[in-house]
Amino acid sequence: MTTEVKPRWKKILIKTLKVLGILFLLLFGGIFVILRFYEDEVVGYAINKINSRLAAKASISSADLTFWETFPHAAIRFNDVYVQEMDAEKDTLIFAKTGYLSFNVWDLFSGEYAANQIIVEDGFARFKVNKKGEDNWHILKPSADTISSTFSIDIERIDLRALDLSFENAKTKFFVDLNEVNGEVKGAFGADKFDCAMQLKTYVSDLFSGNTAWVSDRDIQISANFNADNSNNKYEIIDCEVAIDEVPFLVNGHYINTSTPSIDMVFNGNDLTLSKVLGLVPASYKTTMEEYSADGRVTFEAALKGKITDKESPVFDAKFSMLDGRLKQKSSGVAVDNLQFSGGFHWDKKQHKLSINTCKGNLEGGEVEVQGTVADFTNPLLDLRIMANVGLEDVRDFMSVDTLDICEGKIYTQIGLKGRPKSNQYELTGKAELSGGELRVKNSTRLFDGVGATVVFDNKNATVKRLIGSVNGSDFNVNGTLKNLIPFLLKENERLVVDASLQSKTLNLTELLETQESTRSEKDYLLALPERIDFSLNSQIGNFYFGKFEANDIRGIINLKGGKLSIDPVSFGTSGGSFLSQISLQPVAEGFYSLRMAASFKDIDIQKLFTSFDNFGQEFIMDRHLRGKTTASIQMSFIMSNALEIDKKTVNGLIDIGIKDGELIGLESLQEIAVYIKKNKLIAPFVDEDKFAEKMKDIKFSYLENVIEIKDQMIIIPSMDIKSSALDISVNGKHGFDNRIDYTIGFRLRDILLRKDRGEADDGLGKQMYIYMRGTTSDPEFGLDKNAAKADRQEQIAAEKNSIKALLKEEFGLFKNDASVGSYTPETPKQQSTTTVTWDENDPDKDAGADQEQVEEPKIKLQDEGSEEGDNAKTNKKGKKLPKWLQEKD
Repeated sequence: MTTEVKPRWKKILIKTLKVLGILFLLLFGGIFVILRFYEDEVVGYAINKINSRLAAKASISSADLTFWETFPHAAIRFNDVYVQEMDAEKDTLIFAKTGYLSFNVWDLFSGEYAANQIIVEDGFARFKVNKKGEDNWHILKPSADTISSTFSIDIERIDLRALDLSFENAKTKFFVDLNEVNGEVKGAFGADKFDCAMQLKTYVSDLFSGNTAWVSDRDIQISANFNADNSNNKYEIIDCEVAIDEVPFLVNGHYINTSTPSIDMVFNGNDLTLSKVLGLVPASYKTTMEEYSADGRVTFEAALKGKITDKESPVFDAKFSMLDGRLKQKSSGVAVDNLQFSGGFHWDKKQHKLSINTCKGNLEGGEVEVQGTVADFTNPLLDLRIMANVGLEDVRDFMSVDTLDICEGKIYTQIGLKGRPKSNQYELTGKAELSGGELRVKNSTRLFDGVGATVVFDNKNATVKRLIGSVNGSDFNVNGTLKNLIPFLLKENERLVVDASLQSKTLNLTELLETQESTRSEKDYLLALPERIDFSLNSQIGNFYFGKFEANDIRGIINLKGGKLSIDPVSFGTSGGSFLSQISLQPVAEGFYSLRMAASFKDIDIQKLFTSFDNFGQEFIMDRHLRGKTTASIQMSFIMSNALEIDKKTVNGLIDIGIKDGELIGLESLQEIAVYIKKNKLIAPFVDEDKFAEKMKDIKFSYLENVIEIKDQMIIIPSMDIKSSALDISVNGKHGFDNRIDYTIGFRLRDILLRKDRGEADDGLGKQMYIYMRGTTSDPEFGLDKNAAKADRQEQIAAEKNSIKALLKEEFGLFKNDASVGSYTPETPKQQSTTTVTWDENDPDKDAGADQEQVEEPKIKLQDEGSEEGDNAKTNKKGKKLPKWLQEKD
């Protein structure tokens, strides 16, 4: 077994370290004993010294001597330090969880204590200047020898650890709030003149000057040297390096803190990163910058100079430049490359102004250049010259316009803008040109293509010298003036006034009113009048289409003012004729419009008219049934939705219509009358049903005229006569919007009593048979209309009575005082009939309880034309006997 032998020098080293350890233990132990021995005396000296110097209220929870926290210095440790401000509010000026007043440990042996360092931990300080210019931090009394010179305070260093500081000057409206201040400040603070060095790191929550937030939520590092002259209250900054969020600046200058404080500072930054510089722009000036990323290097020089009073603020001037920059829209990736910028920024209490000496770059191959100034950012005062020759799609993507899913073309602008657009006080000059445009709004079916435009700007107005293109196959060519254009584009409550002309070879309204591609249908429309646009549009359209409706040579003046649309007049050709109309359309509720129309048309092909309007949504009388030329005057009003759905309850109208060279072909309802007659055993014996049905297939007439009324969801057709080569028909009735009908159709007996084996002949009196058609258009009911026949007989009797009265007046002088009796006009002799037919068929007008099987057969009564009614009958001058009811006297 062997034993390791240590070298001699190692043994000596170990012994030496042991001795030094013992000595250090004895030394620190001695110091600890001395601290405890002198603790009350030193702490008492310090507190008395501080109290003698303090003019403000202060307190601590406890104090003791320490060596370990401030090694190699001894220090008095104060816990829960509170100092009240010198202000009427008596708020807290300083609070620290822990504070140290440090001095040299050897002072314990000399008996004279000189405190030269202050350490503050975990606290805050609130410095303020009120509106009168009075501060709250002058808490020290003038120096006095009330306490023995045994303890003196001559601070040369201040250490700040996790301290929050704020400074507010209500007089100059300046505020700064610093959080987590860490660092040290060195200097002979007790001397009138001294040099000072500062190393600080902090977080700036807010820095306001006036209402402008210059710095918010920024990390700041400061490394500075100062020359302080307390006798003159002047503090000079020498080569102060400031880094805000790692953007470095060099600051030089001075601050004078007299009754009229002033500042004179110069800031320099060289080869700075553009993205970081833009990050320092105050939040109020960079609301849209978050959408863009920036690259490039920036150089700037700035100065802050002037008095700091309640009426004056320092003036800030900056000059900056950039080469080879890049600004990219984050979402689209479109960027302005080769960005060059030089300009300046001026700020004072009265004005903020950005000067752009040059700002130009390439937008995806296009060119953009801006020069001028922007002042007063709350209500911008502009003086700009803008030139651009770029792609429309690139502009959309760079500006992040998400309302257009198709946006192509080339735009060239060269404009000047002076004034305050936000206040509607400005001048706009220059022009803009668009070529090869193709545009479509997102979720729309309207595609504008081949769009070209030239717009000349004159103050607030724009003159459209040329706007051409097509939309969904409809071409347009617009020229005119757009008044108040820029305010309309910039402000939500401004109106645009358009005075222009529109020319189009083809306009297909069906395609323009389509709503969604997924539901394309000729009946899916959506009408919306612009809310902030007034216009007067003189239109000339070659061909117009809407559904099946076609028109040509349209000329009209379209006006929109205050949300009311009027077309007065509008004329066009359609269905082989001409049309002239006045139309007004105005909103009456959300999504609803009132339409009023007065129109007239001439020589319109009625078949084409019914075809154009889809037979007006009914199937009772179709385009295949009609021939002829119609002329009409129309007055119509109703309320409709923006989907062009008409509120039937509101429809009112009068139609004065005339049809010439007309023809009713294969009208099913008339054919059903023939079927009814054939099945009716009361009528059939006297009618050749087949011939009657043949006549009803094709009814031609030379002219028809009537005034049709529309109200209460009902079409009201007064009695009218259709004089046909085949037979004469009289018609009246009502046709409901719900397709319920109530028609009365009359036929002359001479036209329908066609069976020769019955010996019938025309009696010359034109007596009629009336058939009603009731129920619905899909399931009509037929029957003899006795009420209509009775009314017709009464009219005939009244006519005969008037005729006889006129004869008596002329022959015998009777009724000479009756002005209602006119002159007698002899009737043209006609072939006399020896047959009188009386129809008596049960119908809904008779007692509902009657039994149809008990209905009597038609009664046929034959009379001799020459039979007398009695011997007492009076005669006229010619000896002819008169009926008793004509023997009345005046």
